[in-house]
Amino acid sequence: MSGKKNLFKILFIMTIIYLIFNSYFMSKNEFIGGADDVRYAIIAKNIASGRGYVVDVIHKFFYPYPRDVTHQDDLYAPLYPYIVAFFYTLFGAGEFFSKFPALVFGLVGIPLMIFLIAKEIYNEKIALVAGLASMLNPSSFSWTGTGDTLYAFLTVCTIYCFIKAGKDKRWFYLMGLCLGLSYLAKITAAVVVIAVVLAYIINYRKNLIQEEFIVGMIIALAIVSPWLVRNYFVTGSPTGSLYSYYPYMFKYFENSHEITSKVYWGQRIGLDWFLSNVGIQRFIESTLAELLKTCLAFSLVVPTALIGTFLTRRKEKFTLVWTVFLMFFLAYTIYYPFNMRYYIAMIPLFSIPIFYLFMNRIPRKYPDLKKPLSFLILVGLMVLLLFNISRFFVFYTYFPPSVKWGAGYPRTSDDPFIRDRMEMISWIDDNLPENSTMMVCLLPHPINFYTNIKSISVPFEPIDKILYVADYYNVDYISCNKELRDDKKIQAIEDLKFSGVGDTRFELIYDKNNEMIYRINWQTINRTSFP
Repeated sequence: MSGKKNLFKILFIMTIIYLIFNSYFMSKNEFIGGADDVRYAIIAKNIASGRGYVVDVIHKFFYPYPRDVTHQDDLYAPLYPYIVAFFYTLFGAGEFFSKFPALVFGLVGIPLMIFLIAKEIYNEKIALVAGLASMLNPSSFSWTGTGDTLYAFLTVCTIYCFIKAGKDKRWFYLMGLCLGLSYLAKITAAVVVIAVVLAYIINYRKNLIQEEFIVGMIIALAIVSPWLVRNYFVTGSPTGSLYSYYPYMFKYFENSHEITSKVYWGQRIGLDWFLSNVGIQRFIESTLAELLKTCLAFSLVVPTALIGTFLTRRKEKFTLVWTVFLMFFLAYTIYYPFNMRYYIAMIPLFSIPIFYLFMNRIPRKYPDLKKPLSFLILVGLMVLLLFNISRFFVFYTYFPPSVKWGAGYPRTSDDPFIRDRMEMISWIDDNLPENSTMMVCLLPHPINFYTNIKSISVPFEPIDKILYVADYYNVDYISCNKELRDDKKIQAIEDLKFSGVGDTRFELIYDKNNEMIYRINWQTINRTSFP
């Protein structure tokens, strides 16, 4: 067996071992999650049950959804939910299989593709080290339950096919396939499309008309076209969703949660609305601040990667290719605050020329540095490995649940919040009719996932408007969490809970630990007084 196959086999075996290790840890998860991951799971559950690409949850109030709450999902791309739905069909809906596919793509798929890319550009030894570093990338574990690792995997597949097409143009066909699928994994793949086109223009500027590339792009378009058509009929835009400006809310408004949960019925949130509310000057200042933040975060990685790339001296213009991809992935920060989920693919890619610089270029010029640099790389890999192991056996075991929440760690009943939440969900499942609709002070998704009860968020509004929305969506119950006493979102409900004054409009039917549930007594409410 050739050395190449031996090294690839070694990496493959190590990724499988690491996947098993992480899977065992993830199997301890007892709670589906609260935001992106659970919405993916809800869509997958509905697909597996034959209901289609729908959700029974309303989290924002940009415009009136159907009064029965159920609607086509208007937020996420479809590829990952369909993959999870396949596992749900085989094994049933649950926490583990909502996250397991993302682990496979992050801990096995991406490292193996990084190996192939590095081997194509440099050599097998650099490829092995780059693959191992990618496998130990903490982000590949943290973003389980979402389509991010799938998107990153398809992105590196696209780049690999683009590089291979330099020798055999037929690889452009497969590149188009991967590019189209990457968009179905995450709509931000539009950035990758732009980067691919620019990289193609730079590398083939002397002979731009390559039939294989054109066919590859047609393949990509054919893959995404049904989804674009569907988006047009669901959201009114082939490329955007009703949440198109949602990231901007978080970025430019201190009270973003309050703004995005208000009742905007009849008012479509678009660029004109956004700019009129935030102002051009603030938009420019905030954007520059985010770009600076990203530059500081990559202050060592990016320059080193670029130096290694420029020193490659290959016939193919890899320097320009890497630069184009770099510039467009930095452009993510204009769309959204610095977030590691967008760089799951980029950091391993940028590590390839860094390893070339330290393993090949520098030792060739300064032979005495070969052993120290090799030792430094080995120590770096060991630090990554120990960090990942320690977070399982030390961080997870000894740190308080509040620290671990939302960090990619299994959510278990040692967290009082999850314990109380699951006890309430169990009570709801046993005592409330499945055809009920519930308003939830926290994220409504978990209640819907576990009980099938339709769930919507409580708006950032006074009690009269809350009841107005509740009436529109035929809400029967309102769930509250005692720990959110100072949250403006539910101040009206909090006033009711802690004033000690009875209100005949609400009947307390569940009160345990930090969770409370009220039944709305509609017969005592004058609907004509609603705004």
